[in-house]
Amino acid sequence: MDGVYSRTFGKISENWTRENDTPVLRHIPMTKLSNENVIQWDAVHYQRISKIGYEYDKSSAGHDYIFAFFPLFPLLWKALFLPPIGIMILNYLLFV
Repeated sequence: MDGVYSRTFGKISENWTRENDTPVLRHIPMTKLSNENVIQWDAVHYQRISKIGYEYDKSSAGHDYIFAFFPLFPLLWKALFLPPIGIMILNYLLFV
């Protein structure tokens, strides 16, 4: 897979990866698709909202910005009981 990537997309783009929980751009192929790997960026917040709603503990830092996220997507995720890969595919289909 590395050979195909380096001869094609690797010549023109980089991919985001995580190093020590920090996102960085690298010339490497995408990581293996799994439920754990697709929970990145905004998906972290949508998953949290789908599990516990918009309630948050005021003593814990960084959770007050979840109110900026549209409620329909996490509610749909919760109602359909989809795993992260399933909601990723649904999101893609809705986008298309």
